[in-house]
Amino acid sequence: MGPVSILTPTTLAVVLIFGRQTLVRGTGHRRFRGVAMVVSLLASVTVLLAVGPSAASASTTPHAVVAAEDGARLASRTDGLTGALDPIAQNSRTSAVMSTRQGTDVLASGGRDLSPAQRALGQGDNVLGRLPGAHAETTAMDAAGKAGLTPWQMAVSLPICPACQAAIEGSGGTVAPGGMFAWWP
Repeated sequence: MGPVSILTPTTLAVVLIFGRQTLVRGTGHRRFRGVAMVVSLLASVTVLLAVGPSAASASTTPHAVVAAEDGARLASRTDGLTGALDPIAQNSRTSAVMSTRQGTDVLASGGRDLSPAQRALGQGDNVLGRLPGAHAETTAMDAAGKAGLTPWQMAVSLPICPACQAAIEGSGGTVAPGGMFAWWP
């Protein structure tokens, strides 16, 4: 028996956040600040059930490398968006950055939408999401849809809540373990 792939080729990157961990006041959630690192899954993770020549079938693809690099870039941009908020807002408002298949980024924040300082960081070819009262993740998906863009990956500053996870999965996306990253096939 040869290797068995436990993840599909679309499962290309998982974001791991290293650094200072703080408890978000009143929520029980933990927020991670610091260096963002993306681990490439090299197109698929293979569990070897038997040793043989087919064990070398998992390889690094250009798509996997691009996905990993983009995931790291998104996590860094999300940290920048969150850093533009005051300390209280940093622990209570989610920031999200979504890359799209067309190459345009969508920036969003939950609740009050992007602050003036966050909007200033998003000038250029970015789409700035606006959906007052909604969560950052659904604001980003809404803005991408209105702009005719196809979601690819999204990094967030606080763990994705169950309602947003359902919305992401309903749109064909997958939420990574830990809830800080999502991707679409």
